Amino acid sequence: MSIHKSHQFLFLWFIFQLVFVVALYYFTEEQVHKIYIESKKGEIGNILDMVHHHAELIIHQSDQGSPEARKIAEQKIINYLEGFHSGDLYFWANDHNAIARVHPRDSVVGQFQNSYLRHLNQLESHDLFFETRLNLNPVTDELQVKINGIMLLKPWKWVVGYGSYIDRYQIMEKTMYLMIIPVAGLLLCNGFIVLYVRRMTNSKMS
Repeated sequence: MSIHKSHQFLFLWFIFQLVFVVALYYFTEEQVHKIYIESKKGEIGNILDMVHHHAELIIHQSDQGSPEARKIAEQKIINYLEGFHSGDLYFWANDHNAIARVHPRDSVVGQFQNSYLRHLNQLESHDLFFETRLNLNPVTDELQVKINGIMLLKPWKWVVGYGSYIDRYQIMEKTMYLMIIPVAGLLLCNGFIVLYVRRMTNSKMS
């Protein structure tokens, strides 16, 4: 093999590797992202099931005929939901009048929520559904993608949600970890190819 041909071969081989590694990275990242989302949905769903059971127990134990008992029960549920607030993990709840009753931002509580009817329509055919959208993180004040699990407290028509912000750095870290083996394999393969090409070139020259 001539020096020119060997250089040309190595150049094409490295270009192929570059394209392959980039394509593999994006494919791996997409798969990690899907698994991450499904895992988060499972966690959110379990928490919502537990909270739904406890909240409806409070509702049924309250005296529905007494406005005062209803007010006490509402406050119990509000306190219960607010107890889960930790960093950027929190519950939010909108009552039957589409008024925010629970939210990490005090300025939002008591305000009309346009999303109420949209969520209520979805909950007519689902006991629980997930919504992924850009949301303002109350901790960082930045727009981030958030997975919300949303359910309905049927006796009161309260729409309740709980979600988790997607950690892009965690996804990237997992992707890079999974890329170690294929990249190491390519580097090993490169070593053998370079040695082979050098041997062929030297034998041609001699």
